[in-house]
Amino acid sequence: MTAALDAVFRTIYDFSGAVLITRGDQVLLAHGYGMADQKHFRPVTLMTRFRIASLTKQFSAMAILMLEHQGRLRLSDRICRYIANCPAAWAPITLAELLTHSSGMPD
Repeated sequence: MTAALDAVFRTIYDFSGAVLITRGDQVLLAHGYGMADQKHFRPVTLMTRFRIASLTKQFSAMAILMLEHQGRLRLSDRICRYIANCPAAWAPITLAELLTHSSGMPD
């Protein structure tokens, strides 16, 4: 199965990325594909750093949902509860509003 997965990633046109596939504690595939820097012919490795920009939003949302599940916070909590010197204009904003981009807070 590992060889078949590796073959798939090698044949995807213009794919550059690092792939880690596990089952439990067993690593099935860990490999870099494509070029990290085409100008300098530097290949992607397992240590290549990627700019993931707005994709961090999903990680932040999941962390907040996990904390809510653990009872450590509520989505209805006001954000000023967690921010020192919170501006008065932010006082009514909740964690849920931040997560759904409906707080009205400007950039």
